[in-house]
Amino acid sequence: MANKEIKIPKVTRVEVIDETGRAYTKWNVKVEAQLQDNERTLKIFVYKKDD
Repeated sequence: MANKEIKIPKVTRVEVIDETGRAYTKWNVKVEAQLQDNERTLKIFVYKKDD
């Protein structure tokens, strides 16, 4: 099965929340996402945003 790309062009901030709170925060970024492994794995790709 091919990877399923998720379009999220407006997103410029990424936050990952775990049991301790904000585990990861990144601002002013470009974000791409893919569902892989029969849609059981979500991969988030975070890149520096071009100004």
